[in-house]
Amino acid sequence: MGGERVRRRSTSAATDTHGILDQTIIAAFANPAQAKHALASLRSQCRVKPRELMVVKSERDPLLNRIGEFADDVRSALADGKGIVMVRLDETDVFEALELLDEDMASVWTVAMPPVPARPGR
Repeated sequence: MGGERVRRRSTSAATDTHGILDQTIIAAFANPAQAKHALASLRSQCRVKPRELMVVKSERDPLLNRIGEFADDVRSALADGKGIVMVRLDETDVFEALELLDEDMASVWTVAMPPVPARPGR
C-alpha cells in the first residue's frame, strides 16, 4: 500500500437508503495492539453498527479469501508486524467509520473496498 491513504466515497444513487449495499474497510495499524485498541474504540465510539468487525491475526485467515486483490496487501502488512482491522458495514455508514479509522485512530493506511450487495443476517 506504500503508506498512502485511500478514501473512496460511494457513488451509489441510494446514499440515504440503508440495507442495499455493504462495504468493507481495511485499516492497517502500526502493530496488533493498536489494531485491538481501534477495534474496541469502533465498538464504543462509532454510532453506526458494523455487520462484521474483526482484527485479522494471521496471513492464513480464511477471511482474506473474501477480499480479492486486497489480500496481498493485508498479508504483506501482517508480515511486517502491522495490525489489521476489517469492518463490514452498510455503505451509507462508511464515511463515518473511515474518518474514525483514518483520522481519529491514525491508521497507517485505510482502504474502502467497492460496495457489494448487502448480505442480510451476516
